[in-house]
Amino acid sequence: MEIDINSEWRELENWITMIEDKDMMVELSIYMGRNKESFISAPGSIAHHHAYEGGLLRHTNEVVRIAWEIAKTLFQEFNVLDDYIDFRNKVIIACVLHDVGKIQKYYRNYPSRAWVYCVNPHEHAQWVIDNWKMNQKLELDPDVIEAILTHHGGWSKTGVEMKKLLSAVVHSADLISSRFEEL
Repeated sequence: MEIDINSEWRELENWITMIEDKDMMVELSIYMGRNKESFISAPGSIAHHHAYEGGLLRHTNEVVRIAWEIAKTLFQEFNVLDDYIDFRNKVIIACVLHDVGKIQKYYRNYPSRAWVYCVNPHEHAQWVIDNWKMNQKLELDPDVIEAILTHHGGWSKTGVEMKKLLSAVVHSADLISSRFEEL
């Protein structure tokens, strides 16, 4: 599948600029910029959803878009969010970061150029948290960490239980995007 990488990257940058916490917005922008080349070339998966170059970028944008709409609905229709802006910021951060660990999970097998796993598929969420802690100044919110670690739901195998609404929103958006491509 052919996608417009530049357009997809601009969409991701636009999501990041919507974060109201300007320090975190800058921090996330720097982090994604540092990982850009690996991120924009990686697939969303090898044999399932978004299994093509740039698939991870497209999947991430879809997850943010879906989670954004879920959050908006929770606020507007059900009035369940005390601090919509804070929740919305966490949604963007968690969704942008949820699969970044796949950049160290996959590599190209040359000369075939086939994508192959280089680590346990369930370790990519923990890698995101560890890599962020090593390279960034600001700490991630505990709710964001939980959402990243539980975004695969019951088969996350991280030992972290999904307790927060944010985790359910990120998991739901990830599931929808991974099951129904090209939203």
